[in-house]
Amino acid sequence: MLREVPIHRELQAEIGWQCEGTGLVTAKRNDGRIDGVRNPREGFSLIELMAVVAIIAILAALLVPALTRTMGRARLTHCMNNVRQLGLGLQQFVSENHSYPLWVDAEFDSSNHATNATVWAEAVEGNVGGSNTRSAPSFRGRGVWLCPGVRSKGILDDGFMSYGYNAFGIGVSSNLSLGLGGRYGFTHEMRLGEPPVVKPPVAASEIASPSDMMAIGDGVHGNGTEIFSGQDMLWRHDSYGGFLDATSPKARHLAKANVVFCDGHVESPTLKSLFEDTTDAALSRWNRDHLPYREMLSP
Repeated sequence: MLREVPIHRELQAEIGWQCEGTGLVTAKRNDGRIDGVRNPREGFSLIELMAVVAIIAILAALLVPALTRTMGRARLTHCMNNVRQLGLGLQQFVSENHSYPLWVDAEFDSSNHATNATVWAEAVEGNVGGSNTRSAPSFRGRGVWLCPGVRSKGILDDGFMSYGYNAFGIGVSSNLSLGLGGRYGFTHEMRLGEPPVVKPPVAASEIASPSDMMAIGDGVHGNGTEIFSGQDMLWRHDSYGGFLDATSPKARHLAKANVVFCDGHVESPTLKSLFEDTTDAALSRWNRDHLPYREMLSP
């Protein structure tokens, strides 16, 4: 049991001790504050505030990169689901027609003007969403057709397309297409202001290795470090430029691209492996006969 310690009054006044009614002795300074206890009216000191700010800054520096990577992986996964759905629509089209959609299918009138032109995306959308693409042409900018990694559509605006078709394979040729979008190349019978003639379509039986033939993916085209996006092309070539949209290809998915293959499986190869790698294995997966055609690219 505690008991009061007798202290001389003069000594008590001199050193500032005060006896409480409970019998406990507490230390009290002459300015009225109890030692070890902050006056609630006082704020934090400048040093204390700077220490708190420094700790917050360190935590932010550690968390922001991790949060950025996590959000990037989430967008990559969302995009993978999109291209998987597009792959299913493509497979259904092939199952019904025994051939792949033409990159553009057009008829020409007596004046050689294209009529009733239909692009590959409309053929796939008919099996994905079942929408009437003629009455709802805006399908390209929504749903599974819009990559979550695209921040801005840039100068293409409504003409922007997130995903591209491996229509031409490696390189540019007038008389030969190595991809899925038709037997003839991008410049075959091209007239000013008119689409090229790429008919006839590629038969399903012409695909030498469906599990290693890229079909649809993030719409990126070019070669080496000169790559562009925003058009309906998944194409490796070095023959002409493209549009630089506000979201660079490397910014979409941490320098990767999502691609669905002819057999329906999805991969996320790096852009470096798609557009810079010159090994047979990297080049052959662009072409339906599974050959590299290295000569189609500039040395």
